[in-house]
Amino acid sequence: MAFCQLAYVSDVSRSNGCYHPDDLSHLVACAKRNNVRDGITSFLVAGNSGFVQLIEGPRVAVMSLFDRLESDPRHSNLVLLHKADVSLRAFPDNPMCLMQADSEALSRLECAVPALGQGLYSKLTAEAAGLA
Repeated sequence: MAFCQLAYVSDVSRSNGCYHPDDLSHLVACAKRNNVRDGITSFLVAGNSGFVQLIEGPRVAVMSLFDRLESDPRHSNLVLLHKADVSLRAFPDNPMCLMQADSEALSRLECAVPALGQGLYSKLTAEAAGLA
């Protein structure tokens, strides 16, 4: 079965440019529930002022989630970095894996999607993670 794999970066849309840990805990809990329901797996890297996320699953479910994210007021400057059909998921056992931004988290993303470690994509992911 082919899956859709999508990666994006976004800034946190808050007046102070960061989020509260309780906000993130609630977001992850809701996302896990919805992702299990929709057959989606995900790897989210949360930086001080931005996110980098890899989403995988059935194309319709992934694109529907991306449409919701684009409309979500918690995100601003959302940029699609990668979209492809894949035969295997990079994170098959994680309906919503969360890591705080550090070099290990970005390395895991770059192993899953090598293009994220190159050129402008690398710069955008590092900036979103607060590591640039």
